[in-house]
Amino acid sequence: STIVTLKDSNVDIYFIYISLQLRQQSLYAMQKGGAQPHVYPKDIEDIEIMVPPIKDQKIIVNFFVKYNYLIEQYSLLLRNYNWQRQGLVQKFLVN
Repeated sequence: STIVTLKDSNVDIYFIYISLQLRQQSLYAMQKGGAQPHVYPKDIEDIEIMVPPIKDQKIIVNFFVKYNYLIEQYSLLLRNYNWQRQGLVQKFLVN
């Protein structure tokens, strides 16, 4: 297996983070143990992450940063609309 130190390579750490996030369900599926489920290093040592040139990594990271920001903003709007709806429902039921 190959280990890359990010200080010595042309790899954006956020690109690696996003790559692992996209595999989160399969990583969770590898968990073992009862009270404290965990994943052993030997279970993930063969995971390969395709690493494009640094310029492309930065484009991908920028896309996901903007995408996540939009999701957060829409989630806040949805939460506010739900609070408003709940207030209106209570107002109509009381009157």
